[in-house]
Amino acid sequence: PALQHSYKTGWTLTLFKQMAELNTPFMIDKSKKPLMLRISFEDTMPQNLRYLYENVHYNKHGELPDISKISYEKMANEVISTITKKGYFVIMRRVDATRWTYKDLFNYILDLESQVYEIHLCMLDYLSLLPKTGCEEGPMGHSLRDLYRRVRAFFSARKITCLTPHQLSTEAKQ
Repeated sequence: PALQHSYKTGWTLTLFKQMAELNTPFMIDKSKKPLMLRISFEDTMPQNLRYLYENVHYNKHGELPDISKISYEKMANEVISTITKKGYFVIMRRVDATRWTYKDLFNYILDLESQVYEIHLCMLDYLSLLPKTGCEEGPMGHSLRDLYRRVRAFFSARKITCLTPHQLSTEAKQ
């Protein structure tokens, strides 16, 4: 958790890149493919890709690239080739949070698992943006805590690491 404009998305994007780039998958089910999944409920894929490309380029060359001269396809190819070298498959997508609930998230995960993937990481940028539909109502903040509880239980049962930044209110600063 952190206050607004405290580099939460940047930190988690960097962490996502490093986890895929620097770790060799250890498979529980060797018939499946290891997957790192990132779902953004806030930023667009071009925004995330640009950040990741700048990070990859800077780590390789020690300087920031001139993004104005680089196509989206070239950025995507460079990022994917860099972060999949150790064997991870990577899926990054943006979802309109107003159209999903935690049940849609769970169904998406179950669908990926039923295909060919063993999910090692699910990074959600920002879980708290999902509607609290189906969560227990109560005093202020109760439905959000229930959302986090449900998500933690779901991912824990599947041995999937789930990470999400959480934005604190400005009142939290006080």
